[in-house]
Amino acid sequence: MILFIEDELVVAEVMVELINMNGFEVTHAANINQARSIWAVHHEKIDLVLTDLHLGEEVTGLDLAEQFRLEKEIQIIVASGSHELTHEHSFHEAITVLAKPYSPTQLMKLLREKSAAPLMVT
Repeated sequence: MILFIEDELVVAEVMVELINMNGFEVTHAANINQARSIWAVHHEKIDLVLTDLHLGEEVTGLDLAEQFRLEKEIQIIVASGSHELTHEHSFHEAITVLAKPYSPTQLMKLLREKSAAPLMVT
């Protein structure tokens, strides 16, 4: 299962539909507190966290995903329009930075590469 953390609801609705249409199980959190609540209940099923870097809160999406990663081996995809993120930070191999803007094709390719869950057959 993919935990998708995005605070812009219009973006989230479109992305959740796109991800579902491509055969992935996804759950959405609109903020850090929702993400923590979902993680507490579903962490055994979550194998990938897709998060926006800036969520309008003190903790970034990357910070939160790294906290989750301390509990369980997961893949993390951080969407960011911040170019310095890729140059200033050295990340664990489980963390991928997806530069904004990105196309649906780029996202789906990355999800297929990083997700441990098999695609659902429809």
